[in-house]
Amino acid sequence: MKILYVATAYAGLDSLLFNSATKIDGLPPQTKVLKALVERGDEIDMIIHSDGEVRQLNIVCDWLKGIKTIKTVFRKQGLMGKLSFINRMNAIVKRYLSEGNYDFVYLVGDACALGARYARLEGVPCGQRLFGSYATWMLERHSKSWCFIRHYPRMIPFYAPKKFLLMTEDGSDMEKTLALLDIKRTHFDAYQWTNGVDFPSEASAEPILGAPDTYLFCGSRLERMKGQKTCIEVLHELDLRGYRDIHLVFAGRVSEPGFDDELRKDAINYSLDERVHFLGSVPQELVGRWAVNSLASLTFNPYSNRGNATIEALASGAVMIAPRADKWIDDLIIDEITGFRVEGVFEAADRIEWLLADEAHSDTIRENARKNTRNVVRTWEERVQMELDLIDSYVYPDMESLRSSLPILRRSDGS
Repeated sequence: MKILYVATAYAGLDSLLFNSATKIDGLPPQTKVLKALVERGDEIDMIIHSDGEVRQLNIVCDWLKGIKTIKTVFRKQGLMGKLSFINRMNAIVKRYLSEGNYDFVYLVGDACALGARYARLEGVPCGQRLFGSYATWMLERHSKSWCFIRHYPRMIPFYAPKKFLLMTEDGSDMEKTLALLDIKRTHFDAYQWTNGVDFPSEASAEPILGAPDTYLFCGSRLERMKGQKTCIEVLHELDLRGYRDIHLVFAGRVSEPGFDDELRKDAINYSLDERVHFLGSVPQELVGRWAVNSLASLTFNPYSNRGNATIEALASGAVMIAPRADKWIDDLIIDEITGFRVEGVFEAADRIEWLLADEAHSDTIRENARKNTRNVVRTWEERVQMELDLIDSYVYPDMESLRSSLPILRRSDGS
Protein backbone atom coordinates (compact mmCIF):
# COMPACT_ATOMS: atom_id res chain seq x y z
CA MET A 1 0.00 0.00 0.00
CA LYS A 2 1.22 3.50 -0.80
CA ILE A 3 0.35 5.93 2.01
CA LEU A 4 0.54 9.69 2.35
CA TYR A 5 1.07 10.22 6.08
CA VAL A 6 0.26 13.80 7.11
CA ALA A 7 0.90 14.42 10.78
CA THR A 8 2.16 16.48 13.65
CA ALA A 9 5.42 15.20 15.17
CA TYR A 10 4.07 14.58 18.66
CA ALA A 11 6.19 13.71 21.69
CA GLY A 12 8.16 10.59 20.91
CA LEU A 13 8.14 10.88 17.14
CA ASP A 14 9.80 14.32 17.28
CA SER A 15 12.74 12.87 19.23
CA LEU A 16 13.14 10.08 16.68
CA LEU A 17 13.07 12.55 13.80
CA PHE A 18 15.21 15.40 15.12
CA ASN A 19 17.16 14.26 18.19
CA SER A 20 18.70 10.95 17.03
CA ALA A 21 16.61 8.99 19.54
CA THR A 22 16.29 5.24 19.13
CA LYS A 23 13.48 4.50 21.61
CA ILE A 24 9.95 5.83 22.02
CA ASP A 25 9.80 8.35 24.86
CA GLY A 26 6.28 9.70 24.33
CA LEU A 27 2.83 9.19 22.76
CA PRO A 28 3.15 5.52 21.71
CA PRO A 29 -0.12 5.33 19.71
CA GLN A 30 1.38 7.48 16.98
CA THR A 31 4.82 5.95 16.79
CA LYS A 32 3.86 2.29 17.26
CA VAL A 33 1.29 2.37 14.44
CA LEU A 34 3.66 4.20 12.10
CA LYS A 35 6.38 1.65 12.89
CA ALA A 36 4.00 -1.22 12.13
CA LEU A 37 3.05 0.30 8.76
CA VAL A 38 6.72 0.64 7.81
CA GLU A 39 7.69 -2.83 9.01
CA ARG A 40 4.92 -4.59 7.12
CA GLY A 41 6.23 -3.04 3.92
CA ASP A 42 3.92 -0.12 3.15
CA GLU A 43 5.46 2.65 1.07
CA ILE A 44 5.11 5.89 3.02
CA ASP A 45 5.59 9.52 2.08
CA MET A 46 5.48 11.62 5.26
CA ILE A 47 4.58 15.30 5.53
CA ILE A 48 5.33 16.15 9.13
CA HIS A 49 4.58 19.33 11.07
CA SER A 50 6.61 20.60 14.00
CA ASP A 51 6.46 23.86 15.95
CA GLY A 52 9.36 26.28 16.31
CA GLU A 53 12.40 27.11 14.25
CA VAL A 54 13.58 24.99 11.35
CA ARG A 55 15.52 21.89 12.41
CA GLN A 56 17.36 19.32 10.36
CA LEU A 57 16.35 15.68 10.43
CA ASN A 58 18.67 13.58 12.57
CA ILE A 59 17.43 10.01 12.24
CA VAL A 60 19.37 7.01 13.53
CA CYS A 61 16.36 4.78 14.25
CA ASP A 62 16.50 1.92 11.73
CA TRP A 63 12.79 1.45 11.08
CA LEU A 64 12.22 5.19 10.58
CA LYS A 65 14.79 5.13 7.79
CA GLY A 66 12.34 2.88 5.93
CA ILE A 67 10.05 5.85 5.20
CA LYS A 68 10.50 6.80 1.55
CA THR A 69 10.12 10.59 1.82
CA ILE A 70 9.98 12.92 4.83
CA LYS A 71 8.93 16.51 4.19
CA THR A 72 9.12 18.78 7.25
CA VAL A 73 6.97 21.88 7.70
CA PHE A 74 7.68 24.15 10.68
CA ARG A 75 5.16 26.48 12.27
CA LYS A 76 6.13 29.71 14.00
CA GLN A 77 4.08 31.35 16.72
CA GLY A 78 1.79 34.31 16.15
CA LEU A 79 -1.19 34.80 13.87
CA MET A 80 0.84 35.37 10.71
CA GLY A 81 3.06 32.39 11.44
CA LYS A 82 0.04 30.13 11.85
CA LEU A 83 -1.69 31.43 8.71
CA SER A 84 1.50 30.97 6.71
CA PHE A 85 1.84 27.43 8.04
CA ILE A 86 -1.76 26.54 7.12
CA ASN A 87 -1.29 27.80 3.56
CA ARG A 88 2.03 26.00 3.10
CA MET A 89 0.70 22.75 4.56
CA ASN A 90 -2.39 22.82 2.35
CA ALA A 91 -0.33 23.53 -0.76
CA ILE A 92 2.18 20.75 -0.04
CA VAL A 93 -0.48 18.13 0.69
CA LYS A 94 -2.44 19.10 -2.43
CA ARG A 95 0.70 18.79 -4.58
CA TYR A 96 1.70 15.42 -3.15
CA LEU A 97 -1.79 14.06 -3.73
CA SER A 98 -1.92 15.27 -7.33
CA GLU A 99 1.42 13.61 -8.11
CA GLY A 100 1.66 10.61 -5.82
CA ASN A 101 -0.91 7.98 -6.90
CA TYR A 102 -1.64 6.99 -3.29
CA ASP A 103 -3.81 4.17 -1.97
CA PHE A 104 -4.55 5.89 1.34
CA VAL A 105 -4.14 9.23 3.13
CA TYR A 106 -3.70 9.14 6.90
CA LEU A 107 -4.19 12.44 8.71
CA VAL A 108 -2.69 12.05 12.17
CA GLY A 109 -3.63 15.02 14.32
CA ASP A 110 -4.92 18.23 12.77
CA ALA A 111 -1.87 19.42 10.86
CA CYS A 112 -3.74 19.87 7.54
CA ALA A 113 -7.31 21.11 7.84
CA LEU A 114 -8.10 20.55 4.15
CA GLY A 115 -6.33 17.19 3.84
CA ALA A 116 -9.55 15.15 3.77
CA ARG A 117 -11.03 17.43 1.09
CA TYR A 118 -7.96 17.12 -1.14
CA ALA A 119 -7.99 13.31 -0.74
CA ARG A 120 -11.67 13.17 -1.68
CA LEU A 121 -11.08 15.27 -4.80
CA GLU A 122 -8.34 12.86 -5.89
CA GLY A 123 -10.52 9.83 -5.10
CA VAL A 124 -8.14 8.52 -2.43
CA PRO A 125 -9.54 6.88 0.76
CA CYS A 126 -8.74 9.02 3.80
CA GLY A 127 -8.81 8.35 7.53
CA GLN A 128 -7.99 10.64 10.43
CA ARG A 129 -6.54 9.82 13.84
CA LEU A 130 -6.93 12.21 16.76
CA PHE A 131 -5.39 11.66 20.17
CA GLY A 132 -6.41 13.68 23.21
CA SER A 133 -8.84 16.30 21.90
CA TYR A 134 -9.79 19.35 23.94
CA ALA A 135 -12.68 20.14 21.57
CA THR A 136 -15.34 19.30 24.17
CA TRP A 137 -13.51 21.27 26.87
CA MET A 138 -13.35 24.34 24.60
CA LEU A 139 -16.95 24.07 23.38
CA GLU A 140 -18.25 23.89 26.95
CA ARG A 141 -16.56 27.21 27.72
CA HIS A 142 -16.88 29.14 24.48
CA SER A 143 -19.29 29.60 21.59
CA LYS A 144 -18.96 27.56 18.42
CA SER A 145 -18.02 30.75 16.56
CA TRP A 146 -15.18 31.48 18.99
CA CYS A 147 -13.89 27.89 18.70
CA PHE A 148 -13.92 27.99 14.90
CA ILE A 149 -12.17 31.34 14.71
CA ARG A 150 -9.52 30.49 17.30
CA HIS A 151 -9.15 26.74 16.74
CA TYR A 152 -10.42 25.97 13.26
CA PRO A 153 -8.08 22.96 12.69
CA ARG A 154 -9.39 21.33 15.88
CA MET A 155 -13.04 21.74 14.86
CA ILE A 156 -12.99 20.84 11.17
CA PRO A 157 -12.18 17.11 11.64
CA PHE A 158 -15.71 16.59 13.01
CA TYR A 159 -17.25 18.04 9.82
CA ALA A 160 -14.93 16.96 7.01
CA PRO A 161 -16.13 13.90 5.04
CA LYS A 162 -13.71 10.95 5.06
CA LYS A 163 -13.75 7.19 5.54
CA PHE A 164 -13.24 7.21 9.30
CA LEU A 165 -12.27 9.28 12.32
CA LEU A 166 -10.52 7.42 15.13
CA MET A 167 -10.07 9.06 18.54
CA THR A 168 -8.52 7.89 21.78
CA GLU A 169 -10.95 6.97 24.54
CA ASP A 170 -9.27 9.19 27.08
CA GLY A 171 -12.03 11.61 28.01
CA SER A 172 -12.04 13.38 24.65
CA ASP A 173 -15.70 12.24 24.34
CA MET A 174 -16.48 12.31 20.64
CA GLU A 175 -20.21 11.90 21.19
CA LYS A 176 -20.36 14.97 23.43
CA THR A 177 -18.25 16.96 20.98
CA LEU A 178 -20.62 16.09 18.14
CA ALA A 179 -23.60 17.06 20.30
CA LEU A 180 -22.05 20.42 21.21
CA LEU A 181 -21.39 21.04 17.52
CA ASP A 182 -24.99 20.02 16.76
CA ILE A 183 -23.80 17.30 14.36
CA LYS A 184 -26.52 14.67 14.23
CA ARG A 185 -25.07 12.59 11.43
CA THR A 186 -21.36 12.27 10.72
CA HIS A 187 -19.76 12.15 7.28
CA PHE A 188 -17.44 9.38 8.46
CA ASP A 189 -17.49 6.20 10.51
CA ALA A 190 -16.57 7.15 14.09
CA TYR A 191 -14.35 5.04 16.36
CA GLN A 192 -13.16 5.68 19.92
CA TRP A 193 -10.65 3.19 21.32
CA THR A 194 -8.51 2.90 24.43
CA ASN A 195 -4.77 2.80 23.83
CA GLY A 196 -2.79 -0.37 24.38
CA VAL A 197 -0.12 -1.17 26.92
CA ASP A 198 3.09 -3.18 27.11
CA PHE A 199 2.57 -5.37 30.15
CA PRO A 200 5.84 -5.39 32.09
CA SER A 201 7.76 -8.37 33.39
CA GLU A 202 8.57 -8.87 37.07
CA ALA A 203 12.05 -7.51 36.43
CA SER A 204 10.52 -4.13 35.62
CA ALA A 205 9.73 -3.66 39.33
CA GLU A 206 13.39 -3.61 40.37
CA PRO A 207 14.28 -0.55 42.49
CA ILE A 208 15.89 2.39 40.73
CA LEU A 209 19.37 3.31 41.83
CA GLY A 210 19.45 6.80 43.35
CA ALA A 211 15.69 7.11 43.81
CA PRO A 212 14.42 8.52 47.13
CA ASP A 213 13.48 5.88 49.71
CA THR A 214 9.85 7.08 49.85
CA TYR A 215 8.33 9.13 47.07
CA LEU A 216 5.16 10.03 45.22
CA PHE A 217 5.29 9.88 41.44
CA CYS A 218 3.69 11.72 38.53
CA GLY A 219 4.65 10.25 35.17
CA SER A 220 3.12 12.48 32.52
CA ARG A 221 4.21 15.42 30.41
CA LEU A 222 4.22 18.72 32.27
CA GLU A 223 1.29 20.93 31.37
CA ARG A 224 -1.35 22.77 33.36
CA MET A 225 -4.19 20.45 32.32
CA LYS A 226 -2.43 17.44 33.86
CA GLY A 227 -2.93 18.78 37.40
CA GLN A 228 0.67 18.63 38.59
CA LYS A 229 0.15 21.65 40.86
CA THR A 230 -2.21 19.49 42.90
CA CYS A 231 0.59 16.93 43.34
CA ILE A 232 2.70 19.59 45.07
CA GLU A 233 -0.30 20.58 47.20
CA VAL A 234 -0.60 16.96 48.33
CA LEU A 235 3.08 16.83 49.30
CA HIS A 236 2.63 20.12 51.19
CA GLU A 237 -0.33 18.73 53.12
CA LEU A 238 1.69 15.64 54.07
CA ASP A 239 4.53 17.91 55.17
CA LEU A 240 2.12 19.80 57.45
CA ARG A 241 1.09 16.47 58.94
CA GLY A 242 4.68 15.72 59.83
CA TYR A 243 5.74 13.46 56.94
CA ARG A 244 8.98 15.16 56.02
CA ASP A 245 10.79 12.24 54.40
CA ILE A 246 8.42 11.87 51.42
CA HIS A 247 9.60 13.17 48.06
CA LEU A 248 7.75 13.94 44.82
CA VAL A 249 9.15 12.89 41.43
CA PHE A 250 7.93 14.26 38.08
CA ALA A 251 8.87 12.35 34.93
CA GLY A 252 7.84 13.89 31.63
CA ARG A 253 8.82 16.45 29.08
CA VAL A 254 7.63 20.05 29.36
CA SER A 255 4.85 20.50 26.80
CA GLU A 256 3.72 23.88 28.17
CA PRO A 257 6.80 26.14 28.19
CA GLY A 258 7.49 27.71 31.57
CA PHE A 259 5.11 25.48 33.49
CA ASP A 260 7.99 23.53 35.05
CA ASP A 261 9.31 26.83 36.43
CA GLU A 262 5.91 27.48 38.03
CA LEU A 263 6.05 24.07 39.70
CA ARG A 264 9.56 24.79 40.99
CA LYS A 265 8.36 28.11 42.43
CA ASP A 266 5.47 26.32 44.16
CA ALA A 267 7.93 23.88 45.68
CA ILE A 268 10.17 26.73 46.88
CA ASN A 269 7.21 28.61 48.38
CA TYR A 270 6.37 25.55 50.47
CA SER A 271 10.07 24.91 51.32
CA LEU A 272 9.82 21.62 49.44
CA ASP A 273 12.34 22.33 46.69
CA GLU A 274 14.81 19.75 48.00
CA ARG A 275 12.10 17.09 47.89
CA VAL A 276 10.58 17.80 44.47
CA HIS A 277 12.50 16.30 41.54
CA PHE A 278 12.17 16.73 37.76
CA LEU A 279 13.51 13.87 35.64
CA GLY A 280 12.47 15.27 32.27
CA SER A 281 11.74 12.83 29.46
CA VAL A 282 12.22 9.24 30.60
CA PRO A 283 12.30 6.06 28.42
CA GLN A 284 9.01 4.19 28.52
CA GLU A 285 10.36 1.14 30.31
CA LEU A 286 11.74 3.32 33.13
CA VAL A 287 8.45 5.13 33.74
CA GLY A 288 6.85 1.88 34.91
CA ARG A 289 9.71 1.19 37.31
CA TRP A 290 9.44 4.65 38.82
CA ALA A 291 5.68 4.21 39.18
CA VAL A 292 5.65 0.75 40.75
CA ASN A 293 8.39 1.65 43.26
CA SER A 294 6.57 4.76 44.40
CA LEU A 295 4.41 4.99 47.50
CA ALA A 296 1.64 6.17 45.16
CA SER A 297 1.35 7.48 41.62
CA LEU A 298 -0.74 10.65 41.33
CA THR A 299 -2.88 11.91 38.47
CA PHE A 300 -5.16 14.94 38.89
CA ASN A 301 -6.22 15.94 35.41
CA PRO A 302 -9.63 17.63 35.88
CA TYR A 303 -10.61 16.62 32.35
CA SER A 304 -9.67 12.94 32.14
CA ASN A 305 -6.98 10.65 33.51
CA ARG A 306 -7.43 7.74 31.07
CA GLY A 307 -4.12 8.33 29.32
CA ASN A 308 -1.00 6.31 28.61
CA ALA A 309 0.65 7.30 31.89
CA THR A 310 -2.24 5.97 34.00
CA ILE A 311 -2.61 2.73 32.05
CA GLU A 312 1.13 2.03 32.11
CA ALA A 313 1.34 2.72 35.86
CA LEU A 314 -1.59 0.39 36.63
CA ALA A 315 -0.13 -2.34 34.42
CA SER A 316 3.11 -2.06 36.39
CA GLY A 317 1.29 -2.49 39.71
CA ALA A 318 1.43 1.10 40.93
CA VAL A 319 -1.02 2.43 43.50
CA MET A 320 -2.88 5.12 41.59
CA ILE A 321 -4.67 8.07 43.22
CA ALA A 322 -7.08 9.92 40.92
CA PRO A 323 -10.17 12.16 41.09
CA ARG A 324 -13.43 10.48 42.07
CA ALA A 325 -15.35 12.57 39.52
CA ASP A 326 -13.51 11.18 36.49
CA LYS A 327 -15.99 8.71 34.95
CA TRP A 328 -13.52 7.76 32.23
CA ILE A 329 -11.44 5.64 34.61
CA ASP A 330 -14.25 3.86 36.46
CA ASP A 331 -13.25 0.50 34.95
CA LEU A 332 -9.54 1.03 35.64
CA ILE A 333 -9.26 2.64 39.08
CA ILE A 334 -11.84 1.12 41.41
CA ASP A 335 -11.70 2.79 44.83
CA GLU A 336 -9.89 0.75 47.49
CA ILE A 337 -9.62 -2.22 45.10
CA THR A 338 -7.34 -1.24 42.19
CA GLY A 339 -6.42 2.23 43.47
CA PHE A 340 -7.93 5.23 45.22
CA ARG A 341 -10.49 7.80 44.07
CA VAL A 342 -10.46 11.05 45.98
CA GLU A 343 -12.18 14.44 46.14
CA GLY A 344 -9.06 16.53 46.51
CA VAL A 345 -5.82 17.25 48.34
CA PHE A 346 -6.90 16.36 51.87
CA GLU A 347 -8.48 13.05 50.95
CA ALA A 348 -5.44 12.16 48.84
CA ALA A 349 -3.22 12.81 51.86
CA ASP A 350 -5.53 10.63 53.99
CA ARG A 351 -5.14 7.74 51.56
CA ILE A 352 -1.36 8.11 51.50
CA GLU A 353 -1.31 7.95 55.30
CA TRP A 354 -3.33 4.77 55.01
CA LEU A 355 -0.75 3.29 52.61
CA LEU A 356 2.07 4.14 55.01
CA ALA A 357 0.26 2.36 57.84
CA ASP A 358 -0.91 -0.74 55.94
CA GLU A 359 1.69 -2.17 53.58
CA ALA A 360 -0.31 -5.40 53.13
CA HIS A 361 -3.29 -3.45 51.80
CA SER A 362 -0.99 -1.61 49.42
CA ASP A 363 0.33 -4.94 48.07
CA THR A 364 -3.22 -6.19 47.49
CA ILE A 365 -4.13 -3.05 45.54
CA ARG A 366 -1.02 -3.39 43.40
CA GLU A 367 -1.84 -6.97 42.46
CA ASN A 368 -5.48 -6.08 41.77
CA ALA A 369 -4.37 -3.23 39.53
CA ARG A 370 -2.15 -5.51 37.45
CA LYS A 371 -4.87 -8.14 37.02
CA ASN A 372 -7.67 -5.69 36.26
CA THR A 373 -5.62 -3.81 33.66
CA ARG A 374 -5.03 -7.05 31.78
CA ASN A 375 -8.79 -7.59 31.67
CA VAL A 376 -9.60 -4.06 30.51
CA VAL A 377 -6.75 -3.00 28.21
CA ARG A 378 -5.40 -4.70 25.09
CA THR A 379 -1.72 -5.23 24.51
CA TRP A 380 -0.09 -2.77 22.16
CA GLU A 381 0.39 -5.59 19.65
CA GLU A 382 -3.37 -6.21 19.61
CA ARG A 383 -4.26 -2.53 19.58
CA VAL A 384 -1.89 -1.71 16.71
CA GLN A 385 -3.25 -4.61 14.66
CA MET A 386 -6.76 -3.23 15.15
CA GLU A 387 -5.68 0.04 13.56
CA LEU A 388 -3.96 -1.71 10.66
CA ASP A 389 -7.11 -3.76 10.07
CA LEU A 390 -9.18 -0.58 10.20
CA ILE A 391 -7.06 1.05 7.49
CA ASP A 392 -7.01 -2.05 5.29
CA SER A 393 -10.78 -2.47 5.54
CA TYR A 394 -11.36 0.95 3.96
CA VAL A 395 -8.67 0.62 1.29
CA TYR A 396 -9.37 -2.88 -0.01
CA PRO A 397 -13.00 -3.83 -0.82
CA ASP A 398 -12.30 -7.53 -0.23
CA MET A 399 -11.16 -6.76 3.34
CA GLU A 400 -14.28 -4.91 4.53
CA SER A 401 -15.11 -7.88 6.76
CA LEU A 402 -12.23 -6.89 9.06
CA ARG A 403 -14.45 -4.12 10.40
CA SER A 404 -17.05 -6.54 11.73
CA SER A 405 -14.96 -7.26 14.83
CA LEU A 406 -13.88 -3.67 15.49
CA PRO A 407 -15.88 -1.66 18.06
CA ILE A 408 -17.56 1.32 16.39
CA LEU A 409 -19.12 4.42 17.95
CA ARG A 410 -21.38 5.37 15.04
CA ARG A 411 -21.59 4.87 11.28
CA SER A 412 -21.84 7.51 8.61
CA ASP A 413 -25.23 6.10 7.64
CA GLY A 414 -26.55 7.19 11.04
CA SER A 415 -26.59 3.75 12.70
